[in-house]
Amino acid sequence: RMDKETLLYRRPFDTDSYLTELDTAVVSCEKREDRYAVVFEQTIFFPRGGGQPCEPGTADGHKVLDVTDEDGLIVHLLPCPLEVGQRVTLRIDWATRLAHMQHHLAQHILSATFTKLYHNDTAHAHVTAEGGQIELPARLTPAEIAEGEREANRIVLENHAVTTEYYTPEVARTFPVRGKITPHAFIRLVTIEDFDVNACGGTHCRRTGELGQIVITGAKEVRGIFRIDFKTGEAAKKELGARTEQLLSIQQALGVETTEEAPEAARRTVQELHRLETVQQELRARLDESDYGLLEASAALIGGHGVVCRIVESGDMKHYKSIADRLAKSKLITLLALTDEERVSLLFQRPKGDKTPDLGAYVKAYTADLGGKGGGSPVSAQGSVPRSQAAIDKLNELFINIKEELK
Repeated sequence: RMDKETLLYRRPFDTDSYLTELDTAVVSCEKREDRYAVVFEQTIFFPRGGGQPCEPGTADGHKVLDVTDEDGLIVHLLPCPLEVGQRVTLRIDWATRLAHMQHHLAQHILSATFTKLYHNDTAHAHVTAEGGQIELPARLTPAEIAEGEREANRIVLENHAVTTEYYTPEVARTFPVRGKITPHAFIRLVTIEDFDVNACGGTHCRRTGELGQIVITGAKEVRGIFRIDFKTGEAAKKELGARTEQLLSIQQALGVETTEEAPEAARRTVQELHRLETVQQELRARLDESDYGLLEASAALIGGHGVVCRIVESGDMKHYKSIADRLAKSKLITLLALTDEERVSLLFQRPKGDKTPDLGAYVKAYTADLGGKGGGSPVSAQGSVPRSQAAIDKLNELFINIKEELK
């Protein structure tokens, strides 16, 4: 069992997360497939876990590929071996470490805030250099989320001190700890002065003011869990800059003079879109009835079959497919060619009871000859080819051949 002094000696980042370089010695090196698992006497590398990844860095210039905690030993995966006893210099990427520290501390502040305000305890959390996410058991309204963000930023602005300390489980339980204390020989408590105490092994800033600002970037419910995304530090600055640009673009698109007018203008626009969608649906229904009536009336009797055969300029495939379905139910065969400047599209359909013609075979042969794609079943087929005079000529031949088979 490792004592507290040994624990702190091996993990100097626990008390000083700002260390970016360290001279140390190799304690062990073990080959694992195409990598080498190295344990150092001391390390500044945080082992991934607790919702926080490890930072990129090097050991004597060799890239550290991964860092894990294995029964209290911090194992570094390297692409090459190191000699036991060899002195090496460890370096980590400071920008990533700082971003992890800031986002992990921001997560503590947000989690504590939502617990204090709404008794909504964080079920899970994770952070990266780009942002963080907390998962809550209960949904929050936009107003509640905004209030939580304001309260969290009050804690940031007040610049509370942040301290860490290892305690035995018995002593740790005497503190007002938010959340659970998992069984370990020693419990590391992260304390935000006059605000929060939480058991955590991650890296954090020394004061809340080092975050600058916490920005909530999104919230949604997924499978009964309410997720809140956030950013802080440099990531928050970039987010706010992007928001300003986006908001100004929205303001201009909506034609309002100030960003304050944008939400109401957006609501009016959405309402108008809903109204126009209703009007469009009504007009589409009328058009469906009109075109259905015209096509039904144009049906010619060929060999005892009612056949609708038309070339339609700039026709909508979805629109005419619904009409073809209705015509088939009325025992009519539909042979439609929808044309525009670039393509000729076929839409063939017939009642299911008939055995001929095989519409899929006709469409497949036509499109194959003209460098297009198409096919389908004997009763329903679609395809298209590039528009050309040859395509139009062969289309007329196709119609004649199908009609001859029907006679």
